[in-house]
Amino acid sequence: MPQTKKVFEHNLEILKRQKVTAIAATILSMLLFSFIYGIFKIPILEFGVEKAMHVSIFDVFYIILVSTMSGALFALMKHRSEGVAKGAGIGSFAAGTFGAVCSSCQSLTLVALGSTLFALPLESIVPFLEIIRFASIALLGFSLYTISVNNYSGTCSVQLPKSLKRQKNPDEAIAFLQSKNGLAVMAILIALLLVNQGLALTAFATAPSSYANVELGDLQYGSKLTLKAAPLVEGEQPAVSGYLTKVKSFPTVSELQQMPLTGNVVKDLLNNVVPRGTPWYGKDAGISFDDPASALSVLDKYRGLALDEQTNERWSRIVLSFTCDFCCGSPQQPTIIAYCGCAHSRAAQGLSKWLLKYYGDKYSDIEIYGEMGRWYAAWYPGTTIKRVVQELNGG
Repeated sequence: MPQTKKVFEHNLEILKRQKVTAIAATILSMLLFSFIYGIFKIPILEFGVEKAMHVSIFDVFYIILVSTMSGALFALMKHRSEGVAKGAGIGSFAAGTFGAVCSSCQSLTLVALGSTLFALPLESIVPFLEIIRFASIALLGFSLYTISVNNYSGTCSVQLPKSLKRQKNPDEAIAFLQSKNGLAVMAILIALLLVNQGLALTAFATAPSSYANVELGDLQYGSKLTLKAAPLVEGEQPAVSGYLTKVKSFPTVSELQQMPLTGNVVKDLLNNVVPRGTPWYGKDAGISFDDPASALSVLDKYRGLALDEQTNERWSRIVLSFTCDFCCGSPQQPTIIAYCGCAHSRAAQGLSKWLLKYYGDKYSDIEIYGEMGRWYAAWYPGTTIKRVVQELNGG
């Protein structure tokens, strides 16, 4: 019987004897990774991670795979762990955890009792996520390989095959891993993983077509900057004669990854001003830019949320300055949404109230105003772009 098969069978027997430990470690790992993924929060305290991206079938597969490998590794390490095998196990488990954290992109946000405790932007790692996951699984696999050989060679006197040793001594592979050279190899592997993270941050940060704001005449738009027609301030002249609102740039609550510019103004506006996907708060709010029609009824319900006196004053200021130029009003006669009964105005009022109630301490009135404008671009994509282009052309 081939020695590699014996190594496998020997460690399988260990796992059978340590099945309680293996199952418990797998379940605990699955709970840990699921918590980091933002799949659940601790009840009552609502303590957990706010995930910006929906959990996909690939995320579920990754959680199951890494948790199972971690559970097996823990059980084998409990049976017998020495030197680098133990270090590799701890290092690779940490790598697996990091892989789970990265999946919380576009940001890692720790929340409790409806408030944000900590926020770390991670959107720059998104393009490299699969590489990070692969590296995490590879490190876990390497640790399983090391501890398996360790267990077998420490228990059996049978010679290991050439694939597991360089010379006749069955302990040479383990001896090498425990030597200075072996430790150096592990250090290099871990260092490469860390360098990969640094390169991911640097490479993506230098991609202006994805995140830099776009100059469009006197206007700007970008990943956290949208365009919305707003009332003229005292003494301000309209871009189009007779209009009582003017397109302006507003910061937003959500962040959109910008598509590369094509040189076609209309197409670039459609790609980068009209939102797509699900904003980071979409899961909790139950809404998505990809289904703006359904969001209307969901957001309308939030108009009934109760706010304290100070927050309610903020809400009133926002909705009494936000206009509708398309449905209930027109550029020549815009309607304040607080006095408009259409579904879009009611939804915008509900959105602003929801954001103020749960994230009012984190975002300013102008950012919430901009987020409402972002949703208006989702509800009126063609009209929004037409208005921007009209003002760029001077009417």
